[in-house]
Amino acid sequence: MTISERIFKLMEEKRMSQREFSVLTGISYSTISDWKHKNNNPAADKIMIICHVLEVTPEYLLGEPDFTIANLPAMNFSCASNSQELRLVDYYRSLSSDGKQLLFSYLEALVRLNAEKANSDTPNDDE
Repeated sequence: MTISERIFKLMEEKRMSQREFSVLTGISYSTISDWKHKNNNPAADKIMIICHVLEVTPEYLLGEPDFTIANLPAMNFSCASNSQELRLVDYYRSLSSDGKQLLFSYLEALVRLNAEKANSDTPNDDE
């Protein structure tokens, strides 16, 4: 299946007209029509906007059918600098929304207390 065939198949699945697709992508209606009637493929600089509008990855559009946004594995973007921080992120992710809110309240109070303690430990120039 060509890229243009895949685009039209996705448009059909989403019940999206060529006119609507043109408006959403900013690609002229005549260009989209050429893809269909002349079996042309879109220019490389249009691939990302097409993927965004059709909610697929470039890999899917280029011929890798298992690569749709919905089928991508969950990504772990933790910025933990050590194993303790990573455990903290894992614990947080395992909490219910109520548990997360409670944890945030506790952390905010802890940060305030820590700041107050740091301020009271700072030597005062007036003394």
